[in-house]
Amino acid sequence: MNNVQKGFTLIELMIVVAIIGILAAVSLPAYKSYIERADGASALASAQSTLLTLNEDYAINGTSQSSFTVVSGKTTITLEPTANASTGLLTWACTSDTTAFKGCGI
Repeated sequence: MNNVQKGFTLIELMIVVAIIGILAAVSLPAYKSYIERADGASALASAQSTLLTLNEDYAINGTSQSSFTVVSGKTTITLEPTANASTGLLTWACTSDTTAFKGCGI
């Protein structure tokens, strides 16, 4: 009569649960950061048509808006123009209320 162990011991199961908990603790903050950056990029992309309109208005009429704000998800970005009279172009400075993302810093 030879008893063969079948299944996992309690300690093996506890080790697996601990490893999953560590992985979750590391990955959830990174996931939150990815979501914030995606919201910001989405807001900046939705503002592109407005930026084009304002750039054309400045090139034709020489007038520019002071600044405007775009909201996407929980992210709010503010775009402020800097006029260059010699070239007839606007340069836009982007600021975000949450995390920095491509095309816009804090």
